[in-house]
Amino acid sequence: MKRLRHKGFYNSIFIKLLAIFAILIPVIAMFIYTNYQARSTLVKQVENTHQNMLQSYWIQIDNELNNAVTFAVNTAWFQSDLQLTLSNDESESELAKQRISLNLSKQILYGTNIVDTLFVYTDNAYISASASQNSEERNAVKSYVMQVAESLQTSDLSLKTDWKFIKIYNHSSMIHFSKGDNGVLTGVYVNLDRSLNYYSKNNPNFILYLIPNKDLQRAISDIPKNNLIITAPSSSAPISFVEVIPEDAILKALPFMQKYTLAISIIVAALLPFLFFLVRLTVVQPLQKLNKAMRHIQRGDLKYRISPYRVSNEIAIVNQTFNQMMDEVQHLKISVYEEEIKLQKSLLRSLQMQIQPHFIINSLNMVYNLLENRDSQTAKKLIVHSVDFYRYMIKVDNDFVPLHEEIKHVDTYLQIQSIRYMDKFTYSLDINKMIADMLVPPMLIQNFVENSIKYSVQSNKCIHIAVNVDSFEIDFYPFAKIIISDTGNGYPINQLELLNQGKIIAGRDGEHIGIRNTVQRLSLLYEGKAHWRFYNDNGAVSELMLPALFPELAEPREGDEE
Repeated sequence: MKRLRHKGFYNSIFIKLLAIFAILIPVIAMFIYTNYQARSTLVKQVENTHQNMLQSYWIQIDNELNNAVTFAVNTAWFQSDLQLTLSNDESESELAKQRISLNLSKQILYGTNIVDTLFVYTDNAYISASASQNSEERNAVKSYVMQVAESLQTSDLSLKTDWKFIKIYNHSSMIHFSKGDNGVLTGVYVNLDRSLNYYSKNNPNFILYLIPNKDLQRAISDIPKNNLIITAPSSSAPISFVEVIPEDAILKALPFMQKYTLAISIIVAALLPFLFFLVRLTVVQPLQKLNKAMRHIQRGDLKYRISPYRVSNEIAIVNQTFNQMMDEVQHLKISVYEEEIKLQKSLLRSLQMQIQPHFIINSLNMVYNLLENRDSQTAKKLIVHSVDFYRYMIKVDNDFVPLHEEIKHVDTYLQIQSIRYMDKFTYSLDINKMIADMLVPPMLIQNFVENSIKYSVQSNKCIHIAVNVDSFEIDFYPFAKIIISDTGNGYPINQLELLNQGKIIAGRDGEHIGIRNTVQRLSLLYEGKAHWRFYNDNGAVSELMLPALFPELAEPREGDEE
């Protein structure tokens, strides 16, 4: 007995799966640890390399910025030609301007590609030298300088002020102003986008940003977490380089990591055939046999049973329980199925009888009001339509009625509503005569038309209600497509998903159940072969696709009385 108990324990699928994982766990752990170590080393090396690279960029940039600012300050305070630009002698003033322009150009040529413009502004002249700007950008810089020059007082500027970040000609830029005691304004303009492009082309695989320090934390928080972020601040301006390196690019950088990955993959690949065979023998094959049995049951073969074979304890219990369950199901099949049919028919009748009883009250009120207003012709017309309407309502106890009768009933209903709402809506009914005799549930189309009348007809707008019925084929079987649309406000967006799922949409007064009842009727009558869709297209659109049943093809449903 003890030996059998041990045998049963080792035959458990849990023990077998535990053995499989006992083999896999050390391999996976080694794989994870090796990759983690390789990645950490790689990330650190890449971070140090790029940090040094960005700092070397800033050494070059800061030197040029400092030189440009120093030149601008010296020009504002010590350039003798600035006084001559204010001279009354026109020729002397022009020569002074040319000398200033030449000095600005020399300073630009001595620099690299960072400083875009050096400028001098006096009361009667704007002198500048640019490195690579187009005429539109130069004009934009000039306009900005002349615009802010009036607001800059001598007391506002010291010999060295901070850089100001601006937007010039759709470019992110920064500008530095200096103003001497003679009232002359000088400055340095840097196009950050152009500078960024200059340094980014050296590293096309990575993303480089120039970000003001005040926006640095927010910008970093917006970058996805699976990236290496390297920052390097400037010592001359309140701005920093931010380099974003995707992890994928980092992992491709060093060949030794690929070798480790290959070695581990070979080990895992060598173990896979054995592991595959073991899992297939203990888990996959028993589940396949159980799946095969389920497919037989799905096809209606309730006599199929799983034959006994050597298998793990848990699977053996499942197979035995399955066979016992099918024995019980086969014995109870007839009685349960008949009860289900009765329940479905009872539910269908209940859904069909959920019409609105206040409609007859409204009709009588309309007849009374017409007679009060001595409009007997319209009253007679309303009575005739009401008689036709309620004569059709008697048929709600039937499962199906011909389509042309449903369309005629919808026309009668719309005629009654036209009397009630007068010129508030128009309608059209378009039906393919080839399927006019097909069978549909009674009041199917009327429910959607009534929904359009109830929720779309407004006092200040005339809407149009359209009913279109056409045919098409799916796998050579005829189907009918019924589309009911209106030009009203459409279905509420928050209700469309609930409508398409056939869920209850509870209103304040417990309404909004008509559409749900309709789709429940379709689900019961067509046994899952009917489809529906609700959406908005310049108004509410209800689309139904039904299998085309005709009187000579319609078979009695099981459980119906003959």
